[in-house]
Amino acid sequence: MSGVPSVEEAFRVALSGGEARVVQIPHPKFVFLAQNSEGRSALVVRVDGEPQSHVVPDGRGYTAEFGSTGSGRVLRLTSTRRGRDLLFEKLVEYVLEQTARPHKDGNPVEEIIVALTAFRAFSQRRPGRLTESEIRGLFAEWSFLLELHRAREMDPMEVFASWGGPFGSLHDVSLASGETFEVKSAHRPPTTVRITDATQVMPTVSPLWIAVLPIDRVARGTPGSTSFLEIGEEVAALAGRAGGEVIDVWNAALEALGLDLADRFYEQWAFLPDEWRIYRLGAGFPHIAEESIPPGVRSVSFSLDLGVLESFRIDGGIQGARA
Repeated sequence: MSGVPSVEEAFRVALSGGEARVVQIPHPKFVFLAQNSEGRSALVVRVDGEPQSHVVPDGRGYTAEFGSTGSGRVLRLTSTRRGRDLLFEKLVEYVLEQTARPHKDGNPVEEIIVALTAFRAFSQRRPGRLTESEIRGLFAEWSFLLELHRAREMDPMEVFASWGGPFGSLHDVSLASGETFEVKSAHRPPTTVRITDATQVMPTVSPLWIAVLPIDRVARGTPGSTSFLEIGEEVAALAGRAGGEVIDVWNAALEALGLDLADRFYEQWAFLPDEWRIYRLGAGFPHIAEESIPPGVRSVSFSLDLGVLESFRIDGGIQGARA
């Protein structure tokens, strides 16, 4: 394991160790620990000095409780499932991302409560059908997951563990290696992509890529095209072959998206994809600096001109995007 473990690595090591084994997860503000709690994954955060009056309710798939250790008072979130729990790891990733954002008040319990509430909202079925923009974006995400499985020979557990898009993660795909991908669809020929949150393209220590799939909407049956339902069925089959918790993640993703693949409305959607375009974020990559975002501004969205990004483009598609 590297010196800076991912959430996945931290829980894998903790669960493979003895009872109460802990592994620290890097965080810029708080001390977070992955813990083996009687064979279950637990997230522990130190909350010394925080008010005793806080109440953190249990949620779907986890319990919450305050306790004490030799180093002081802690808040512990514990999975209700024994062994590795991909959905719990996605919850933890979301909590860590949200509490690391700028302009927070520095109270770990209150920030965690806000993050848990937001994650619960993301994880609940939304009313109505997906918009065309959402369908296009999801087509690109599904295509990317399948490409990871094929081009990188990743097993389904790794693929679905990396997929955070439906669960409100800052980036669509985050690999255990530390590589992170923001996946975008674009019209053909591609000219711009929409960045929905300025923090998605802020420079990071870990490798960060923008993966753009140019697609045209076409009639079903057009040579070279793939329908939205066909690619959804292919991803579902990948999850089905893995079974267990991977199926749980797939079903939770559909619920979070509010997507019913049996709805005949989605039969009309088919796309003709082009080659992937991969851009690596590096020095000089256009972005909005964190310090320029005023306190109280929750998010900033903007469009990126792909022509300006040509110097950041790498060859070899997803295979060429290596740390």
